Amino acid sequence: MDQTLHPTLQKQIKKHLGLTDISKLDQNIQNFIYAINKSYSTCETETHISTKIKAYQRQIKENERLTKVMIRRELKMLELKKENETLNNQLSNLKNNEKA
Repeated sequence: MDQTLHPTLQKQIKKHLGLTDISKLDQNIQNFIYAINKSYSTCETETHISTKIKAYQRQIKENERLTKVMIRRELKMLELKKENETLNNQLSNLKNNEKA
């Protein structure tokens, strides 16, 4: 079998066609097999894809967690700003009462 073919493709050709050498096949079929081989070479394995999906899922969960943390911090900041405003108003009222 042509050594430039992807090992998985070689196994499939041997299994389904019973061939170890595709040079005996029609040129159009050879071209088709080489086209498939090209996609095998650029394709990622199922395990690799699965690993990437799991990594993306972990990243999404982490992003959601960080978003929740940021929202809680923002709410706390708004709460503190409101409390600060209230205290400033009370202080201003006390100063005005002292002047009066």
